[in-house]
Amino acid sequence: MMMMMMMMMMMMMMMMMMMMAVMMMMMMMMMMMMMMMMMMMMMMMMMMMMTM
Repeated sequence: MMMMMMMMMMMMMMMMMMMMAVMMMMMMMMMMMMMMMMMMMMMMMMMMMMTM
């Protein structure tokens, strides 16, 4: 019984760690996308200013 409980706890911990890693990766991807969008917007603004 105790062994089963320990195994279950270990499995739960592993699952939680995996989920956290996935979430972190997703957050990083979102941040990168946001930064890229901001950069593109800045470039567009600069181009507009130059043409004007």
